[in-house]
Parts: sequence; structure tokens; C-alpha cells
Amino acid sequence: MKKKIGFINYDNSDEPREESVPEPDYSKIREIILNSYLPVSEASEADELLSQTDILEFVGQFIQTPHGAAVHELLTELGFKTKTFDGKIYWMVKIA
Repeated sequence: MKKKIGFINYDNSDEPREESVPEPDYSKIREIILNSYLPVSEASEADELLSQTDILEFVGQFIQTPHGAAVHELLTELGFKTKTFDGKIYWMVKIA
């Protein structure tokens, strides 16, 4: 029986084995985001407010491992802005 703890699997032999996680494909993530969404500077210009989860689910439709940190970093780098409501962060986007 295997137990998953973080990125390390322990099997019955109690020998740790690290899982390999592929590096994020920044160019593919960038392409997916910019083909669907454009950044806006004000909430009034936004077509939608998307949570990080919403965006990861969207990107995850096109690539196997969307890498939350990579998506967050690229959105920031591309000029997307956020608004916080009830302690939750939302990305302001315009539909491309």
C-alpha cells in the first residue's frame, strides 16, 4: 500500500521515492492565457473576475500540469491586476 505525502511516496519498504514533476512550459501557458484573456487596469473594464482556481482549471484543460506558481507569475508579468473580495483574490480579465 502506498501513501502519498507531499511529493514523496512511501511504499511498504519505507524507502522514499521522489516523484518527477515536469517543468512548467511558460510559452504554452502564456499562449493559452493571451488567446483567451487580456489584462485590464480597472475593475470596470473587466468582463470577468476569475479566481486563481478558475484560471488553473482553464489552463489545465490544455496542459497536463498547469503549475499554479507559473500561472500566477505569468499573469503578473503580463500586466494582469487583481482585486480582493472577502479575503479571496480575483484576476481582472477581458475576454479576448
